[in-house]
Amino acid sequence: MFIKRFLQKAGADTPAIPAGGLKASHLNPQLAVHHGIFYSASILAYEPVQRLLAVASTDGRVKLQGADGIEALLQSPRQLACKYLEFMNNRGFLVQVNTQNDIEVWDYERKEVVCHQPWAGDITSFYVLQGSPFMLVGEHSGLVVVLQYAEEEQLLKGMSYGIPAHIPLGGLVRAGSQDAPCVVSTLAQPDVLYSRLLIAYGNGLIILWGLHENQVLAVRGGTENQRRELSNFANSLKGRAIATSKPSDDDEEEQEICCMCWVCPVGSVVAVGYTNGDILLWGLPTIIKAKGQVEMELVEGPAYSGVPIKKLDLALGMVKMPVVGLTWCASGNSSRGASGRLYVFGGGEVGRPEALMVLSLDSSNPEEGGEKLLQWDLTLQGPFADMALLPPWPAGDGLCTPAAALVLLMSPGLLHVYDELSIASYFASLAEGMPSPPLPQPVPLQLHVTETNVSCAKLVLVSNDGVAAQALLQMPPVTKSSVPSTLPGGTKWPISGGKQVSTGSSSHTKDIFEKNIYVTGHRDGVVNFWDAASPSYNLLCSVTNQSKVGGDCPVTTMEFCSSPGLLATGDEHGMVFVYRLQKENSEVHCRIVTRGVAKTEEELQKANGIFGCFLILKVHEAPIRSVALASCLFRLAVGDERGNVSIVDLQSKTVILYENCFSNHPSSILSLAFSAEYASTSIPQSPASSSPRIRSQLDPTSHVPVLYVLGKDANMVAYDGSTGAVVGQGAFKPMHSSTAVSFHLLDADGAPICLPSPSPKQIVERGTDDSESAENESNSSEEPSSVPSWTCSEAQFLLLCCTDSLRLYATSAFVQGHPASLKKIKLEKICCWTSAFQEKTKESGLILLFTNGDIEFRSLPDLECVKETSLSVCVNWKIELNELLMKTLGSNSRGQLVLIDHGREVVQISSLEEDSASVQLLPQPQLYDRDVALADEHASAARNIPKKKSNMPGMEGLLKGVVGGVIKELKNALDPEVQHVHSASELPKLFSTRPFTIPSTHTNRSKTGGEVSSSDNLDIDDIDVEDMPSGPTAAAEPSSGGGFGKFRWSLKGKEKTSHEAEGDRTKLFEGGKEAPKARTADDIRAKYGHQRKTQEVSSVMEMARNKLMERGEKLQGIENRTSELEDNAENFASMAEELAKRMAAKKWWEL
Repeated sequence: MFIKRFLQKAGADTPAIPAGGLKASHLNPQLAVHHGIFYSASILAYEPVQRLLAVASTDGRVKLQGADGIEALLQSPRQLACKYLEFMNNRGFLVQVNTQNDIEVWDYERKEVVCHQPWAGDITSFYVLQGSPFMLVGEHSGLVVVLQYAEEEQLLKGMSYGIPAHIPLGGLVRAGSQDAPCVVSTLAQPDVLYSRLLIAYGNGLIILWGLHENQVLAVRGGTENQRRELSNFANSLKGRAIATSKPSDDDEEEQEICCMCWVCPVGSVVAVGYTNGDILLWGLPTIIKAKGQVEMELVEGPAYSGVPIKKLDLALGMVKMPVVGLTWCASGNSSRGASGRLYVFGGGEVGRPEALMVLSLDSSNPEEGGEKLLQWDLTLQGPFADMALLPPWPAGDGLCTPAAALVLLMSPGLLHVYDELSIASYFASLAEGMPSPPLPQPVPLQLHVTETNVSCAKLVLVSNDGVAAQALLQMPPVTKSSVPSTLPGGTKWPISGGKQVSTGSSSHTKDIFEKNIYVTGHRDGVVNFWDAASPSYNLLCSVTNQSKVGGDCPVTTMEFCSSPGLLATGDEHGMVFVYRLQKENSEVHCRIVTRGVAKTEEELQKANGIFGCFLILKVHEAPIRSVALASCLFRLAVGDERGNVSIVDLQSKTVILYENCFSNHPSSILSLAFSAEYASTSIPQSPASSSPRIRSQLDPTSHVPVLYVLGKDANMVAYDGSTGAVVGQGAFKPMHSSTAVSFHLLDADGAPICLPSPSPKQIVERGTDDSESAENESNSSEEPSSVPSWTCSEAQFLLLCCTDSLRLYATSAFVQGHPASLKKIKLEKICCWTSAFQEKTKESGLILLFTNGDIEFRSLPDLECVKETSLSVCVNWKIELNELLMKTLGSNSRGQLVLIDHGREVVQISSLEEDSASVQLLPQPQLYDRDVALADEHASAARNIPKKKSNMPGMEGLLKGVVGGVIKELKNALDPEVQHVHSASELPKLFSTRPFTIPSTHTNRSKTGGEVSSSDNLDIDDIDVEDMPSGPTAAAEPSSGGGFGKFRWSLKGKEKTSHEAEGDRTKLFEGGKEAPKARTADDIRAKYGHQRKTQEVSSVMEMARNKLMERGEKLQGIENRTSELEDNAENFASMAEELAKRMAAKKWWEL
């Protein structure tokens, strides 16, 4: 009778399609939450004060990791790969350089780019001078430029100070030459951070540069001919003899440098890796402070040396890989020699599996040629990307303090942390002769969501009064911390910065995000529930199949009804498990249901004290592909890969239906959905009905479940959920063959059908069964309590989504067997996933995802396209769809999407404009702790307070009145620190001067013209050159008198005017225009204040005293002016040298 009534309704007039109310203004798809490490991660950086780890990717993103659950995403407007990444320690800024040579400064507390500086040259090295606002930029042209970040102005300022390649490499490189070697790396010498700079060039030369001396202090590496040219050039400038030996014909080839790092706490030894796989340890002059004393010892070495103190050959006699990664960990001692452990990537034999080689430099003395170094080959679980050593917190005394941990980054996005104490213990065991000591084990940093492969996923929006909200969201997360509190060796976990804070009112957040639960099924048979309201996706609980009959089998599909707290899962073995949320830790009786047979199974403990399994369905023999729950009607539907469908009564735990839906057209079941139709009390009980108790109590306000089934080939059929009878004419297949994606049931307004859920009281009354109650139920003849009535919208439309089209049917016509589509939309792209949603204003829409990543938003039910975008545009990086991603894709009724990209990062997308405010109100981590920053500043200031010097008292007073130059020399002799050690406070003045003229080809490095110049210094362009000598090389040879031949020069804008010259003449000739006439001796004495012989001796003595005082004042003025002239003379000498080189490069017709 119900089927007859349903067919009568089908014969009624076809409903009209109402217009959809969804507008483009209602939509604002954007990234809401990001969790995890990028699969394209490439570079690491660590901030030791704030204890933050930064991971940069190849698409312009940077992830900041702090303590457990503290993370933040920084997205550059330019999706370009990062090639340099460094923190400005304890200043709250992170600097990155991308492959287009743009320099970006991030304020990571505000999570925004505060300065963007395009760069004209090719940046080949980048170094932040920690403890100062300055950074050093090395270019492919060989130029080293100094930049300053002005925090108040939020600008990167180019400083006047610069080191062009022709200055340290004079004799090999000419000013403005296009053949200058590139700058590979720059490092500040540890004990004199603000005084000395180590520069490595691509041609194999290593230069120790004195920042304040503006000269080369030492040269290491390079070929013999290169060092000879450098030495000859330096000697020529100092007027020394030039070596006359001929260049060597069999000189060694240039070795190209890849990377370098210090291997000594005081900076006396540096390790350099080359493209040919060699690693050379070079000794350098340095300054050492004696322990407990103030006096400084200057440890010098040879100015030019091509002999390293040690060569590390990791593959003797083999073709080796370039050394692309070097980093060093101190051993805790402050010796001047190489010590500690050196981490090397590269240098091994070509063709061997990739490994990170760890060398113990303590196992032998490189300076004395000790035994072979101990080595450990750390096997990589992926292609090497980067590594970083994390110092302990609080940090110790510079490089002398051993690191706490090694962070190893591998592709795709694998982060492993090794305890340095474990590595040190391993090498100690090797040194003691232990044959096979235990290897250090890594601590992986990965998502708990992807600890095992996700096989299916759902995003569920729970209700406020539902069982799930009360049992899941109000309980403390059971997630084990993603990071341990200590490392295996007992060291405190170093990445522990930041703290979680709220951004304001969370009312909107509660309405949207706190109700989101992300449910994932895994290949090991576990189902996990994650708190999607938390940016770190805390694990709420896990449901593990404890039944012996099931075993561990991949979960293929699942359905979760939040209000009653019911969970149904299907697996690859064809089994279905149904769980119920429990409020108390009690045992649950589980029943195993087969076809027509039911038996009681042993008692099972509910998983984690939350879910208990009360039903196991062993009816299907093929993998389960879809399950559907109608909790209000107590029905469960199951579909498998072979096209079989079963309907189960959850109250009586019996099978109502099991049959193959599409026997004529075999097809895998793709999707199942229940709807509720009004029934009549005149429906007689049918012998075919397996649930007479429900049929006997239906009234006009009661509902009968109708099950709609969709096959993979777009076949469809409907069943009466009460009897299992087919509704209408049976299976239906569209005329044009298509591949189905999904289908959606819509009400008269186009809103997705959502069956109401029973109250918790009804769940308790009707859903709690044990063996005794089940037996009494089967034998009792008493009438059960009436089925509760409720209001539910009937399904008016059925939307069939295929890969190439959308078809809208009326459900009334569908049951006739040959329905005509009310509307058909042909898709231009291949659709692979759909989801229906509804906003608060009751406007409904449909999300279509295409295989190329594009997204369409269409209004319901008229299917008009409202907005087009793509996943990549929504999140601002490229996302490629694949099978793994599609298995993790889930959405809720609010149009929010969750997916896991490449198994490494969880991405949550919000679609509606009304949710935008809630995205901003999500709990945000505080990454920059000002209290920690202030404490570190005070600690640094305390460490840098100098002790009282042991200079002789009164020495300064005894030297007063002596010529200023002598005083300066005596101070330098008494206090070497004045000469060699400088503080960061001196850098602004130093870098504001221009010691060398940068060739015009190197000026204006910023594309925006951000170069800062000093107007107080002479410039080469201020000189006019006239009467050039006829010889083409005369300009390059200095004259015997120390000048530059027949050059005549003048300063532009600095020549004296005719009026000024006439004034000087007037002063010289005492106001007259004629030459002075001869005067007598008495006239001259009178002119200069001398009295005649007839005056008294007392007057002469008084005059002598006055003249002596006047002479002392004049001598003091002369001293001051002499000092200024000396400085200007040095500046002019270097400028004149530049001029000579420039003119030597020109031909006579170019003059």
